[in-house]
Amino acid sequence: MRELSLLLLIAVSSAFADQPTTRRPLTAKESAALEEPIAVGHRILTALSRYSKASDQVQLPPELDVSTQVPTIEILHAGGYISDSDMPLTHRYRLALQLIPAEAPPTQPLLTMQTDSGELIFDTRGNIALRPRR
Repeated sequence: MRELSLLLLIAVSSAFADQPTTRRPLTAKESAALEEPIAVGHRILTALSRYSKASDQVQLPPELDVSTQVPTIEILHAGGYISDSDMPLTHRYRLALQLIPAEAPPTQPLLTMQTDSGELIFDTRGNIALRPRR
């Protein structure tokens, strides 16, 4: 009986552990509370867009093109696309640019950041969602 109880507990625990926390649209209250990280996210996406347009206009040698095709926050900052005042915020919120596969769905995450409320996810359509902390 003891073994059966233990097996049942393990099965239930693993079933719940495998359930991913889904993301959902922000509420008005959450948007107001997350004003600073959302603003930083928009500035980073604007910087990424400016960087992409500039890199499309410049032909780089193939060995450099591979390393700059998907920029990092540091590359955007070094290129002057991100201000010095935004860099501490990118570290504070552990901001991460995501790789976008060629055949990615329109809801593919483009940028993620960690906040006290959970993970903010900016997708390729411009939508912002929240994956709440468990």
